[in-house]
Amino acid sequence: MKKVIEYIVYFLIGEQNKSLAEYIYYGIDKEKKHSVLIEKSDFFNKDIYMTLKSVPQLPLKEINGIPILFGEPRITKENGQIIIHADLIASTFFLISRYEECVRRDVRDEHGRFIGKESLPYKAGFLNRPIVEEYGALLRQCLRDAGLDVKEPQPGFSHIYLTHDVDQIWTWNNYYRALRTVIKRIIKNERNKLQPVKAVYDFKKYDPAYTFPEIVKIEDNFKKTCEVCSSVYFIMGCTKKTAYDLNYILNKERTEQLLSFLKLSGAEIGVHTSYQAAQQMNEFSDEIKRIENIGKVKITKSRNHFLASREPEDFRYYIDAGIKDDYTMGYADVAGFRIGTCRPVRWIDPITRELTSLTLHPMTTMECTLDTPKYMGISDENKAFTTVTDLVDRIYRYYGEITLLWHNDSLNRNRKDYRYSLYIKTLRYISNLLLCKTEK
Repeated sequence: MKKVIEYIVYFLIGEQNKSLAEYIYYGIDKEKKHSVLIEKSDFFNKDIYMTLKSVPQLPLKEINGIPILFGEPRITKENGQIIIHADLIASTFFLISRYEECVRRDVRDEHGRFIGKESLPYKAGFLNRPIVEEYGALLRQCLRDAGLDVKEPQPGFSHIYLTHDVDQIWTWNNYYRALRTVIKRIIKNERNKLQPVKAVYDFKKYDPAYTFPEIVKIEDNFKKTCEVCSSVYFIMGCTKKTAYDLNYILNKERTEQLLSFLKLSGAEIGVHTSYQAAQQMNEFSDEIKRIENIGKVKITKSRNHFLASREPEDFRYYIDAGIKDDYTMGYADVAGFRIGTCRPVRWIDPITRELTSLTLHPMTTMECTLDTPKYMGISDENKAFTTVTDLVDRIYRYYGEITLLWHNDSLNRNRKDYRYSLYIKTLRYISNLLLCKTEK
């Protein structure tokens, strides 16, 4: 636990203040040597930890308007030492380790996912706030009050990830399926009746799911205003077709063509863990190897299909398979900061309390979270835009990291919904923030 506590302290005060960690103590400082003391709650006690007794009860107490999960909302000064009675260490641990998902394993939807609207941050009303960053600001202020020189993070973005889950490369893989769609369109008198047949003949030109050239064009223009931006495409490597997984990788020629195009554009390639592999994690490594062999790439990034990162300890399979960075950390049913932070953070295994090598990248939003009726169900584009930009503004304030998820088939100009236009508006909004900062 010592390494974990040290890491959390470093994470809270920020890399720029790392040397000040020696002035902070967690627990009982009998010799009163430290400038700031964080009082320890009973969260880590063996008769409390990993039981429902360790889950905070609502309503939460607040300190300077900041909800705290453990301890008391007081800061006192005794004999020159500042004492924070709110247990910021346990509160941070609870959030960044996915601890709640371990203790409340019965809170799952039909896909085995933890339900965002049932989470403590959502019910307590702070899911849209990177509360861990607020804990950090509070701790830095206490260091400053102790007379130390403390640096605050400058507004901005440490990195911007424009990510795309490739659930499908094409819509119709044979003429039989295409003709079925043609007949349906004729009966309903819909437009583009022959498009499915044309798409089988030339999917790159006619298939609505093949939007990759359009995406590259959009993001290349965006990158002209942003130097810290990466495009990442998560590819599925499953060979079995199910109700939730498409086995497009079996068409090696088409998959290789796509991967070559994406690599040439400067994009990064990750693995999109199939729905089936998320249930049977022993299949995960095989999916990675298939993508690596076809694309001649090394896979170190991952995101689960359906965002179905079911159990926290499944991350052990990721680590064993050589995954360094995971981008699944957002709820499917509601946008917000699933692990309480807007910065990339190393995963702490809540079972073993071990600091691991896997870095979690908080997801800002997924496009279908916003407009899908069973999720947030936002039908008004302006409201969806406000939802996204509110999160972006909070990330900007703390020099955090943006991770946007738009599926490739959502970025089709001809869609009837607002997903395409919302993406364009969101990128434009981020560009304007960056330009305003540059001008200052």
